[in-house]
Amino acid sequence: MRNRNIIAGILLAILAVTLWRLTQPTLTDELRFQQFTFEPGLAASPAISPDGRMVAYASDRDTGGLLQLYVQPVHGGNPVRLTDSSASISSADFSPDGATIAFTAGGGLYTIPVNGGVPHLLAAAGPPARYSPDGRWIAAAHGAGVAIFSVASGVSNPFHPEFHEVRALAWSPDGASLIFWAGDDFHVALREGGTVESTGIGTRLAKAGIGPGPFDDAVWTRYGLIFSARTGSARNIYRCPLGPAGKATGSIVRLTNGTELMGDASVSREGRVVFSSGRQRFDIWGIPLDADSGKAKGAPYRITDTLAPTANPDISADGKRLIFGSARNGYTEVWEKDLVTGRERVAATSPEGASYGRLLKSSPEILYVQPMGVHDDVYLGKSKLAIGTRPWDADSKGTTVLVSGAGIDALDVATKQRTPLIAAPAQTRLSDASFSPDDRWLVFVAVAKDTSGIYVVPAHGGKWLQITDSAIRAGKPRFSPDGRLIYFTLDRDGAREIAAVRFDPQSGVVSGEPFTVFRPAVAKLSLLSINPAALNIAVARSTLVTILCEQTSTIWVGDLVPIER
Repeated sequence: MRNRNIIAGILLAILAVTLWRLTQPTLTDELRFQQFTFEPGLAASPAISPDGRMVAYASDRDTGGLLQLYVQPVHGGNPVRLTDSSASISSADFSPDGATIAFTAGGGLYTIPVNGGVPHLLAAAGPPARYSPDGRWIAAAHGAGVAIFSVASGVSNPFHPEFHEVRALAWSPDGASLIFWAGDDFHVALREGGTVESTGIGTRLAKAGIGPGPFDDAVWTRYGLIFSARTGSARNIYRCPLGPAGKATGSIVRLTNGTELMGDASVSREGRVVFSSGRQRFDIWGIPLDADSGKAKGAPYRITDTLAPTANPDISADGKRLIFGSARNGYTEVWEKDLVTGRERVAATSPEGASYGRLLKSSPEILYVQPMGVHDDVYLGKSKLAIGTRPWDADSKGTTVLVSGAGIDALDVATKQRTPLIAAPAQTRLSDASFSPDDRWLVFVAVAKDTSGIYVVPAHGGKWLQITDSAIRAGKPRFSPDGRLIYFTLDRDGAREIAAVRFDPQSGVVSGEPFTVFRPAVAKLSLLSINPAALNIAVARSTLVTILCEQTSTIWVGDLVPIER
């Protein structure tokens, strides 16, 4: 028996090592690398000094949950903590002379000497923050667009304000131009005026089967444009050769080959690379809550515990039933969890799967979607209600379902007739509609080309009342059980939180400013990392449920193999 146990133990150890190796990044002919940080937790946003000797990164290694800025020699030496910020560090970049680091935290753009000191607030900005090659400028996200800040004065100039959703900012090696991702392509433009042109990378991405975007990080080097991209559940780092004007000159090559999430690369002058490699898991969490006041009553707690991604939770008003999408059987189905007993079961499925489950207030039935190839169909239990749409919510009697259409349609459950309810203005998309508890009001999201906002409207139609500023990104609105609060997600200061605003259900008037209900207190838990299509919030009398992303990552360092010309 003892020998049998020893053999079993050896086999388990071999299996553990094999699984560990399968998840590690593997070397390629283009990039040779090795692990740089080893502590459990989160190490992210790496930057390498221009001479390749120092690495800066954000970590929660000894901070109690927030990401702080550290520097560490590439060859030997311990990490040194530079900041004691009240908000997590979200990007870092060395100045060209290697003496200063620019970083962002809590919606502010700061600089700090590499040897330590008091951080200097340069301006209000969001990540990423990138030094120009001459060290005179820093390009960063600023509100709805991008600004280029003077390091000396902090004064900013807008950079092509016609683009609002700009990602993956990267300076050209000579500092004359910037590359960025917007829409469906990488674009290039001169820093001082000039037209925006396509780099031609977009067509090469499509040819390589990469994307569609968005892409979050990029660095323009003499080795080409280095960026990361998702394929399935993994993210890897790629290189595309570029000419001096920022136009693609060759095929895209993969630099890493792994099953983790690799990206945020930074490259020294001589081709030394640092990047992060991590994992994410998506579970449903609960926040103890007095739903009528919007006050959280405790720390968030995990409700589901599975490696399969979860999506679109909904909870009954009494907090006893929870439904959510899960692919734990290999394809997405709607699952139900009894929050009293803990028992779970498949609540809705089909040969093609099921998703977007919604609980009815009036019966145990579940609304959900069955994918049917080129379109989705809405089901209530086993009865098909509509073709080519998805359900948002049902009224308290279960007689009317809000579904997507050209705007928002009302679907009569008895007759299965759809009637346009809220018309969408030109080039505007309406979504996430739900009833107030008394069925008198509807809340929904309207997204146009340059603006987005949450609105309330009488259920029988009428004037839209905007309840969030168009300059901030908000979504997933839900009424409190008594109808006197509207909860929603809110993106600000480089993070996503759950907020609420007070609402008078008699007059339809909003009072006061939105206030924070829940913001993850530790960096390893994130709302911002959730795909908006999977994100949802649902409010019971004593609990708010949502999806949180739990993140871990480490830093790796390596050297690029030059492109042969």
